Amino acid sequence: MHMGGIGTWVTIKPGEYHEIHVNLSHWFGFKVPGSYQIHGSYYMSVCTPDTHETLWEDFVCAEFEVVVK
Repeated sequence: MHMGGIGTWVTIKPGEYHEIHVNLSHWFGFKVPGSYQIHGSYYMSVCTPDTHETLWEDFVCAEFEVVVK
């Protein structure tokens, strides 16, 4: 059972961006060379900066390719 891991508060100002790097081998075993299509999603709770009251909850999603040689 996965409870989501350690949570942190990140404040992103207008014009800024935030990257999160993950090691896909924690979830997938890329043992056979080839091309893998991955669809990833990340849950976000958007909160007020002072009280951390949730304004809305959403997922960000992306599709990308992993090539194992």
